[in-house]
Amino acid sequence: LLKGLLRDANAPGSKGEGAASVDDPLARVMKASTSVGGAGNVRVAVRVRPPNQRELAGEGNGVCVDVVPADGVVKVGSDKAFTFDVAFPMEATQAQVFDMIGVDLVGWVLGGYNASVFAYGQTSSGKTHSMMGVRDSEVLKGLIPRIISLLWECIQAFLDENSKHDCVLKASYLEIYNEEIRDLLGNCEKLKLRNDPKNGIFASGLTMVPLKSSEEAMQCIERGARLRSVASTKYNAESSRSHAVYELHISRTYKDKVSTSKLSLTDLAGSERSSKVGTSGMSLQEGNNINKSLSTLGRCITALVDIAQGKKALAPFRDSVLTLYLRDALAGNVLTTMLANVS
Repeated sequence: LLKGLLRDANAPGSKGEGAASVDDPLARVMKASTSVGGAGNVRVAVRVRPPNQRELAGEGNGVCVDVVPADGVVKVGSDKAFTFDVAFPMEATQAQVFDMIGVDLVGWVLGGYNASVFAYGQTSSGKTHSMMGVRDSEVLKGLIPRIISLLWECIQAFLDENSKHDCVLKASYLEIYNEEIRDLLGNCEKLKLRNDPKNGIFASGLTMVPLKSSEEAMQCIERGARLRSVASTKYNAESSRSHAVYELHISRTYKDKVSTSKLSLTDLAGSERSSKVGTSGMSLQEGNNINKSLSTLGRCITALVDIAQGKKALAPFRDSVLTLYLRDALAGNVLTTMLANVS
């Protein structure tokens, strides 16, 4: 549908005759979607954040990580180098991160496929900053508000050109806390996972909020964020104690044909060592469950890589509530982007 719209816009006599404008949101996502990097449908990006005040004031040997963005290489010290699909240096802006790994996700979803992005890393490595940032700042706002804004612009532009089409968006927001699912748009009501032969794994009773604007989509996030579990640790004054999954469900209708897709935006809790972050009691239990689920996520990704290489492997999705719920965001017909944050 997007390709057809762009073709019409570039036809002789049209307003966009000659070439699609880079200011056109539809042209922007189409250009990005034709150059998706990564192996198959999985892409790994790394972002190194600058030292914070605590690190600058402490003892140490300074910055030991060097990034070569052109090659996607991250160097640790003088003898170790790791290559990724995308590597962001410390000076990378929020807009640059979005242009590299956010714009094409919008095109993928509008094309009728599922897409997902999740931030991964230890506690206080900048995951929430990369995903959410500062909403009221045009410079500092993160991936989620930028993706939502562009997605809405594209849908509105498409509907303006195609009056016979209809598009419905709904939002859901949940957290996985201590291996339990809580509905952040339903007053933290605990939910159970169910398996549907047609639609796969889903959270039974999850609140779905119809959206009429990008502003309403952001209001859902802010509403849910106020209920999310956080606690203070030695490394982070507001450390996330749960994994949060915000999803946009898109349904497009043309005559009697219906196409659905889903965009999953996930902010994972950070891995941590209790001896370093100073947790105890309930915070210690939360950290143990966080580490368990992240470890399972790592094993699932390793298994999926082995399967893609023709090896025999079984991804242990059922070993964690996180991986079981994110199964459709990791395997199958989906574009998955992992943003690994490094401190």
